[in-house]
Amino acid sequence: MALRGRLTLMSALIVGVVLVLAAVVAYAAVRGQLRGQVDDALRGNVSFYQRVAGRFSGSPQPQRGEAPPPNLGGPGGYAQVVRPNGAAIELGPPGGLTIPVTEAALAAATGESEGGFSDVHVEGLHLRVLTAPLGDIGAVQVARPLDDADRVLDRLRVVLVVLVLLGTALAALASRVF
Repeated sequence: MALRGRLTLMSALIVGVVLVLAAVVAYAAVRGQLRGQVDDALRGNVSFYQRVAGRFSGSPQPQRGEAPPPNLGGPGGYAQVVRPNGAAIELGPPGGLTIPVTEAALAAATGESEGGFSDVHVEGLHLRVLTAPLGDIGAVQVARPLDDADRVLDRLRVVLVVLVLLGTALAALASRVF
């Protein structure tokens, strides 16, 4: 291969690698920001349920009670209590879906773990779920759809791939011409 061809290839490769790294960092930053917003909202909902858990401690099962503060424009959420025996009691919204009771949720309900975040697919929805213990009552699971975040990330992925390809091609063309 001639020197000019090797220089063109090397220039395109270097620019391509830099653009791929920049695209990966940008994607990770946007994904982290979107997930962080959902996680913060879920933490707020869990805090609400933990504050009102004392109202239910005298009864064998929690009843449908007051809902957490409004979502203020965010996607709606789902909530349920998981009893230590594995039974799930829907808290809202009415007619909502049932979040799967996993081993981790059951461990939080029995006091064996502190719970945590997970992603699940239920009835065609991609949900981010936070499970947290509620003492003797069991555990609360709150969930929010990730569909909006997934759509944004899908579009971003397409844009970044196109930019990497165009940038690499432009670098190859410029190094070839000059």
